[in-house]
Amino acid sequence: MSAYFGLHVGRTNSCVSVCKDGKSDVVANDAGDRVTPSIVSFSSEEIAVGLPAKQGLFRNMSSSVVKCKELLSWNGDEEELAKLRSTSVCPVIIKNKKLFYEVEVDEKKKQFSPEDILVHIYRKLYDIAIHHSNAVDESMKAVVSVPLSFTSEQRQAVWKAAEKARFNVLQVISEPAASLLAYGVGQSNKHETLCCLVYRCGGATLDVSVVSVRGGMYSVVSSLHRKQGGDKFTALVANYLADEFQNKWKLDPRESKRSMFKLMGAAEECKHVLSTLNTAHCFVESLHEGVDLSANVSRARIDMLITQLFPEYIGPISEALTQAGLTAADVHKVIVCGGTAKMPRLQQAIQEALPNSELLSNLTADEVFAVGCCNQAAVIGEPWDTVCQYKQVSVPAISKAISVRCGDEEESQTTTVFCAQTPLSSRFSLPVPLGKKHNVAIVDVFEATELVAKLTLKNLPEAPSVAANFHLSSDGSLHVTLTEKITGVTTAATIGTSVAA
Repeated sequence: MSAYFGLHVGRTNSCVSVCKDGKSDVVANDAGDRVTPSIVSFSSEEIAVGLPAKQGLFRNMSSSVVKCKELLSWNGDEEELAKLRSTSVCPVIIKNKKLFYEVEVDEKKKQFSPEDILVHIYRKLYDIAIHHSNAVDESMKAVVSVPLSFTSEQRQAVWKAAEKARFNVLQVISEPAASLLAYGVGQSNKHETLCCLVYRCGGATLDVSVVSVRGGMYSVVSSLHRKQGGDKFTALVANYLADEFQNKWKLDPRESKRSMFKLMGAAEECKHVLSTLNTAHCFVESLHEGVDLSANVSRARIDMLITQLFPEYIGPISEALTQAGLTAADVHKVIVCGGTAKMPRLQQAIQEALPNSELLSNLTADEVFAVGCCNQAAVIGEPWDTVCQYKQVSVPAISKAISVRCGDEEESQTTTVFCAQTPLSSRFSLPVPLGKKHNVAIVDVFEATELVAKLTLKNLPEAPSVAANFHLSSDGSLHVTLTEKITGVTTAATIGTSVAA
């Protein structure tokens, strides 16, 4: 059976997974790591990608590139450009209204676009994949994940970069879709209707997406993007280690940029170790003025440090749900992904914010997207139509959530029928609970918080069975039918909805 690959290039790390004989697994690189740093370093002898580039980053800053996806997603905003330049280790210039990295190789300055850097990272993933499968070029079929916010042009750039690296790209999918595919949400039961929240916290960014799952189809209801990630947690750990070093040796490593750079690397490694173990040993040779750092750090200590940042990282969950017209009680499943989301204390805080939801965290958080991509590659198998392979299709959808309140005023309950951004056309059926007066069925229909219709069935028989059917038609109108199944008595209403193209 052919092998299919899933590719994910993040701002901090990259990952490749393979699906063969119906089983998906992440492929380790030549160092034995399951993720590869998204860092490229140039020299006169070679182009280093991954761990070698990361290990020599401090010595070769002017010839190294990090977080290339940030430049690829630049939207032209000057304030955003200033932030990109501050986080890049090499100069960033504008040429022909496009951003380029200016690296120094053999005392000569060379310019590389973000797409050029992506090609080198995908080539590294290709080498990892080819070493695992011993396949020929034509059989390296893969699906690639990109952020939800990427435009068609940015998706096309990613597609072409992967193909230049000799992958046979079958499809480019969004990261929320990849995370749901990794866990097979909505795939086994096509009649299942779910509301899922995808929480992605990587090294530099935070994304929260609310996704409606119906009939095996994924619809993103709302999404929030924040320029904050694991870097803030790493800085807290590094500052704690600096305090420990200063208390012991009366030397402050924060006085040296070189010392803090080494300490940030050690803090990042310590943070990842504590995601699986209760203690971690942190050692940095010649951290400051020739003195080594050697310290044991417990998970409990780090949990105490990072808790102060939780309002910034948990708050976007309620914001995304409010944007979708939902509450925490409406969410059935939560998927955590991204390297920072591996932290147990952060996962606990997410679960506390969504207590009624099932937290899916069986897969390693920074491998989820790659696993979902290879699952999708195994399903589709062959390339899409070349005319539409790069495109996202815009479909009309309702802009406000539709909900209903059933029963009398004393025993009423509210149910969301269609989330905001539900595409046209859609259908939904709902059994109507009856209040104390079992001979009357009352259904109030709301668009967001506005009452738009009230349906009533009176004089019902004994032990009645009442159902409400909702049809969101292609012209944007909502048809609601209330039916008593024994007698066949019905009442109906047609409502105009707010449609967003």
